[in-house]
Amino acid sequence: METVQEKIAYLRGLIAGSDFFGKDQRVREVWSHLLEIVDDLGHEIALLSAEHEDMQEYIDAIDDDLFEVQEDIYGDTWFDADSEWVRYACPHCGYDLDHDVADSDILNCPHCGREVYLDEPEYDLPVETEMDGYEEQRLE
Repeated sequence: METVQEKIAYLRGLIAGSDFFGKDQRVREVWSHLLEIVDDLGHEIALLSAEHEDMQEYIDAIDDDLFEVQEDIYGDTWFDADSEWVRYACPHCGYDLDHDVADSDILNCPHCGREVYLDEPEYDLPVETEMDGYEEQRLE
């Protein structure tokens, strides 16, 4: 997949290798400034993407720590024993999703933000495996 910077470099090459501007210096200046702005935006997007990835790793670490604290404090009963919890893997990014069966069959993945429809027939669910009253299923 091409990055924004690669696409900008390709556009610069197309413009530089053609008689795009003709002899009009003003058009050349306008395009030069537009390409500089687009280049700056591409760099900002790359920085934001890296920061977002770092933040997501930090949030995942905090979530794991919180889960451990909940297990230490409440043991295996920190969730409602009457509800049936199932763990799915997001079909888009693979992130583990915990879901109460009594809730809606539509989840928003907190990792990639896409909707996961748990009742879709195209998801081939394997045989459930019990883990201390906790079932795990993988969406393919």
